[in-house]
Amino acid sequence: MKTQPGHDPSRNSQIHLMNTETGESRRLFTDPEQLKFSNSMPVVSPKGDRIAFVSNRSGFMRIWVSNLDGSNARQISKPEMDYHQAIKAPIEQKVPAWSPDSQWIAHWEGVEMIHLSPFTGVRDPERDQMILATFHVWVVGSDGKNRRKVGRGDDPNWSPDGFVTRAFPDRDRGGPKIMIETTTGEKELAIVPRQKNWGRFTWKP
Repeated sequence: MKTQPGHDPSRNSQIHLMNTETGESRRLFTDPEQLKFSNSMPVVSPKGDRIAFVSNRSGFMRIWVSNLDGSNARQISKPEMDYHQAIKAPIEQKVPAWSPDSQWIAHWEGVEMIHLSPFTGVRDPERDQMILATFHVWVVGSDGKNRRKVGRGDDPNWSPDGFVTRAFPDRDRGGPKIMIETTTGEKELAIVPRQKNWGRFTWKP
C-alpha cells in the first residue's frame, strides 16, 4: 500500500466506534500502515459483526469490509476499469449499503461529480454527459463474489424485504426517478413529485 505523493496522512478520514452508553470511542483501525489512508462512509452490517466502508488503500476509493474490531479488512468490489481514459478521471466507489440479511452490499460507482462543469468552472456539456453516464449502482456479495450491475443511478438503498432501490436524474420528470428491483423486474417508486429535487431517502423498517 502506498500513500499519494505529497499527501499528509494526518488529514485522512478515520472511522471511530462509540459506545452510546458510556460515551467511550475507539478508532476502528490502529495499525500505522492503515492510517496512511482515508477510511470513511462506515456502515455496520445488520448482524452487527462487520463494517463496510470506503478506503483508498488500493490507490482509488473502493468498497472494503472488515470485522468490527478492524481485523480482516479486504476490498470486495473491483470495477471493470480504475481510470476512465476518455474523461481522464478515476472511477470511484462510494455509499455502501448492506442488505437486511447482511449477505450483500450495494454501492455507487462512477466518476465523481467534482469533475463536472459546475465544479471545474470549465463548461463542457459533452464531457458532463459522459460523467453522468458512468453513475451506476452495483451489488456484490459480502464475500466479494457475484458482483453485478443493478442499473444507472446513485444513493443505493435496500427495502426491508431485500430489494435494491436507486435514484437518478430524469429529464422527463424534471427531477429524480427512483427505481426498485422486484421479483418480476424493476418498477418506479413515485415518491418525488415532478419538477422537484431530493436529498436522500430511506426506508421505514
